[in-house]
Amino acid sequence: MSFAIAVIVMMCLGAVAGAGLAVAYRFFGVREDPRIENICDVLPGANCGACGYPGCREYAKAILTGKDICLCPAGGNETTQKIAEILGVEAEEMISKVAVVRCAGTFDVTSWRSEYRGVEDCGAAQLVQSGPTACYMGCLGFGTCADICPEDCITVEKGVAIVDMQRCTGCGLCVKECPRGIIELVPRERKVHVLCSNHQAGKQVRSLCKVGCTACKLCAKSSEWFVVENNLADVKEGIGKGGGEAALVCPTGTIVDLDQFSIRDLVCDPEVRKELKKLQKEHKKKQRDAREAKKKKVKESSEAVEKSEKVVNDKSDKNDKSDQKDKSDQNDKSDQNDKNDKKKTVGMESAEKEEA
Repeated sequence: MSFAIAVIVMMCLGAVAGAGLAVAYRFFGVREDPRIENICDVLPGANCGACGYPGCREYAKAILTGKDICLCPAGGNETTQKIAEILGVEAEEMISKVAVVRCAGTFDVTSWRSEYRGVEDCGAAQLVQSGPTACYMGCLGFGTCADICPEDCITVEKGVAIVDMQRCTGCGLCVKECPRGIIELVPRERKVHVLCSNHQAGKQVRSLCKVGCTACKLCAKSSEWFVVENNLADVKEGIGKGGGEAALVCPTGTIVDLDQFSIRDLVCDPEVRKELKKLQKEHKKKQRDAREAKKKKVKESSEAVEKSEKVVNDKSDKNDKSDQKDKSDQNDKSDQNDKNDKKKTVGMESAEKEEA
């Protein structure tokens, strides 16, 4: 009996407490904006923190306080436009970006000045005499960027970090994490990339890495898409598709054209390097043939002009001779007429004398 009473008492206390909580929520509860859930539904849910907030939900709350709606690189322009539709505002078009590691210095093409033995972390290795690589801007290859990538789209192959551009959402976390700053976010539609970050003089770069940029400026001369500044080639800001010809003139193979090869294949596969060299030779031969054809055309055009001028000159000389002959004939005729007039005058004078 006492047990049953205890149970009933506890049930009553629970009911009273529940009713009290319901009343308290009714009058004192903080109601959440329903748009938060709507925004969370359109956000990618990666919780990568690239927007600067600890998770997608916190970013959704920040948006409703007036923060920029274009801070989610993982969602891209599509997500931004959906958020703008929820809020009833207009948003600028957001350019989808992807991370690129600007280094192609694998173990077989670059040199190392020391052997690092310690925590396998790029930041830690950089603290020890600025890293073990001879190139001060080469990839350290310990995969710190791969560890932080929320999409698991970065791998380290032959000592160089490679980004899977199809899976990369452009969150930018790897860019912030790289101690040497050789990872950058570029427009996803860009098809050409310079896989080097070294600003040293060309001769010095060649002594450190076989595939480094030597600032030869052939890329800038062959394509308006490129510029060489501070001893390093780069794609002009805002450039998207195009510029593939530069990859065919780059003597060190530093420039990759994604319409020809992927970054992974060019960096890691020696056979692809050989294929690129073959394409470069073919392109060079085509350029040489085009120059010779142009010279031949100019020569033929020049010869045609000279021939035309000669014909005109010959015709002019013939006309001059004809004019001189006509003038001579006219002078002869005039002289003959003068002689005839003179004879006639003399005859008339003789006749007058005889009459006299």
